[in-house]
Amino acid sequence: MPKLKGFTNFNAINYASINVGDLSDIQSDEITLEYLQKSGKISKKAEGLRILGKGEINKAITINATYFTPVAKEKIEKAGGKAQIV
Repeated sequence: MPKLKGFTNFNAINYASINVGDLSDIQSDEITLEYLQKSGKISKKAEGLRILGKGEINKAITINATYFTPVAKEKIEKAGGKAQIV
């Protein structure tokens, strides 16, 4: 009998993660999951967006995401932007 190697959770949500430093290169004033998918920065299979705190941001932008790390939220708001949870 073959040995089973775990299972696939069909209810799992596929999140895309991107760092704050990578968002500073984008020329848009508002960043959403759909915008990043169209620009090719993240996978088209992603169902949610997680913003991580690595890097620096120096312009005010509005970011709509599923989750922000505390450091990322602090950096975005310090630059004059908004971190909105969708």
